[in-house]
Amino acid sequence: MCARELAAFGTTISDWFNFPYEYHPNDEEITPYEETGRTVINGGKFISDGYAVHHFDNCEVYQILGVTGVVQTLDSHFHVNYPTINGGYFEGQMGFTGLTFIYSDGNEDLNSRPASEIIPETALFVGVDKDGDESTDITDWDWKDLHDMQSCIVISGDAIKLNTTPEGEGDPIQLTRTVKQSDTFEMSWTVPAYLEGVVVCQPVFTITRPNSAIEPKTYSKSKITLDYSEYPNDVNVTCGLYVFVEGAGEGALLQQAGYIHRDYTVDVKRIYTATDACMKCYVSNRGWIWNEIVEGGTCRFVISPNDYYELTDPDQLQVYVNDVLVTPDEDGIYTVENVTEDLVISCDGDGFTSYSNLTITAGEKTVKEKIFDGGTYTFKTLEEFGATVPENSTFNGWKIGNKIYQPGETYTVPGGGEIKINAVFTGLYNVTVENGIAYADEAHTQPITYAAEEQVIYIVADPAPEGKVFSYWNRTFVTPGGHGWFDDSESAETTFTVYDSDVVLTAVYEVLVDEIVINGMTKPSAGVSIDNSDYSYKWGCSVPADSGYSLGISYWYDITEGEPEFAMSDGDVFQIGHTYRFKARIHLGADHFFPANAEDISVTLAGINAEDYEWTINEIGYTSATIYFEFTCEEAPEGGVTVSGTAESFGDEEDVLFIDLILAGSTEKSYSAILAGTKSDFVVENVAPGTYTMRVYKNNHVTREYEVVVADKDIVQNVKIHLVGDINGDGKIMVTDYSAILRHVKKVKNLEGYEFACADVNGDGRIMVTDYSAVLRHVKKTSSLW
Repeated sequence: MCARELAAFGTTISDWFNFPYEYHPNDEEITPYEETGRTVINGGKFISDGYAVHHFDNCEVYQILGVTGVVQTLDSHFHVNYPTINGGYFEGQMGFTGLTFIYSDGNEDLNSRPASEIIPETALFVGVDKDGDESTDITDWDWKDLHDMQSCIVISGDAIKLNTTPEGEGDPIQLTRTVKQSDTFEMSWTVPAYLEGVVVCQPVFTITRPNSAIEPKTYSKSKITLDYSEYPNDVNVTCGLYVFVEGAGEGALLQQAGYIHRDYTVDVKRIYTATDACMKCYVSNRGWIWNEIVEGGTCRFVISPNDYYELTDPDQLQVYVNDVLVTPDEDGIYTVENVTEDLVISCDGDGFTSYSNLTITAGEKTVKEKIFDGGTYTFKTLEEFGATVPENSTFNGWKIGNKIYQPGETYTVPGGGEIKINAVFTGLYNVTVENGIAYADEAHTQPITYAAEEQVIYIVADPAPEGKVFSYWNRTFVTPGGHGWFDDSESAETTFTVYDSDVVLTAVYEVLVDEIVINGMTKPSAGVSIDNSDYSYKWGCSVPADSGYSLGISYWYDITEGEPEFAMSDGDVFQIGHTYRFKARIHLGADHFFPANAEDISVTLAGINAEDYEWTINEIGYTSATIYFEFTCEEAPEGGVTVSGTAESFGDEEDVLFIDLILAGSTEKSYSAILAGTKSDFVVENVAPGTYTMRVYKNNHVTREYEVVVADKDIVQNVKIHLVGDINGDGKIMVTDYSAILRHVKKVKNLEGYEFACADVNGDGRIMVTDYSAVLRHVKKTSSLW
């Protein structure tokens, strides 16, 4: 169906402009247009997101859908704004009476009927050109003449459904994030059946920075991920969908028929980091820790001692923000105004003093004391402490770690932690539990510090520090060759059987690595060889920094013949039909561990098309794991190559610029990008290998073509197109441009290539005096080139 035959006057419209309720019949008699897809005339305007606006004035009729034999008559006038193919437009109004819409069986769809069957054959009409300074009397034109002047389609704002993620409320959708977070924005859409094959939809993301001189960025794809560390203040995201139809006539370019969008406003906040262990920062007068700061806003905070610290000398406390000394007000509140960067808060620490909590245990008696860093504790006799010696044993002193102290001795206390002091008795085995507690009973009601031979004790680990989880129990025997055993050393609550030695049981905490992130790693194409100088055997594969694990030696293997696998080496070529395996060796860092079962580990492929590979965790151990990535090299694999660059043009900021990639030997485009503005970045992803013509075009500009050869590496191709008549590409039509044309006409200095095309303003393939005159008239403002 030709675009102009999809009747602009029979398209679906809605009651967006408040048709008076009293003219509606009963609600149950109305079939909503969203459900039927047929025309509803309910007053107000025809809605157009493209080239035409049609307006009924004083309309007081309605069309009831789905009712057999309904006839309604319209008595009004018609306001029209028509574009023409050459860039101008005609506007005016047609007065008519007796316009009739007829449904004979209730099932006819006016959207498929040409306008000539709906609009009266003749009407009084006056055309006005685009700039409003010239008129053409077209009173005698019939509707067919007028209709053939334009190629447009009216797309209802609700005809095509645009869906976006992330979800949210409001218009625009409001999101709040910090610079440490990211979001993946994705678009999908549905096209009604009557528009299938008629329209082309092109998604375009536009990223703008409000109150910033940074140019907007556009991406012609349906999914992007924003890392807000690159946008340390507010950022706006527009998920736009351009709707195009083919123009009239053979070889006509796409014409925009609609634009649907959904907007996001992301409030990106700064964060602060308190670097000194002696303090915490709280929101002033709120009592809760906070680390988000509004860009350009004011940050107010108070200082509080961290765990195992106390503010003992407030007069000595000096606080710094990004190495600049700040002072509090009389209420102790520190203020930083106009925050435009992340804040690092530190202090000299002289006002804080650290302390330790001592837990002293003998038998069933436990006493706790708080002593500041550098203070001393004097050990007491068992009687002074208030405890007794267990039966069949002798008091041997007080034990801290592996050292025993006698009553009367002193111990210099280091600050900043928990210290356990246990009474030691001979005849029993001393049990010291670090990062946990030992109990004599299963109900965990009787703490103990010693046990008899073959006694089963119950041990419970303390809660894990922030960012870590319990990993396992460690045992250290005081007597060389000592014995004793856990029921389950990898359970935070378990039992231990004491046998023939004093023992120290330690709960070990580590960072659990249950997700492995693999970055990069381009999928190889057939015919590409392994070149260690270009790719390394890791093939671009990497893991995030500071992830707690690293990538070890990794190789490609040809497993076409099954096992055993054969390692590929420098110069080996990937062949069609062969199956390959990439073995990535992952090594754990210190204080990190894997879950016991491989199925409890997830692998995230970042920057990789997950559908390209089948992956499995083949080996897992205490310190490393091996991940297999496998694929079969196919006849025509996706190139995985990205073609990107910057596109520069001129003219109207509202006009869009098109970039098409046309494979050699074909006349159809294989890939495309649509950009807004006069200078935008573009990205075309997953371009298959081959030689392409990159065609760049825009309204009132001269189309330009570049050759792009796609192999196995990403390509950057910047493009620029000129306005018609702009020879030197400065975005203006000046005396220098028509002078260059005149020199060519007089054969003083020839224009070639793209400059020739820019000078050939009438497009006849020659540069003549007519081209020179047209540019001259444009410069003198007697006649415009567009």
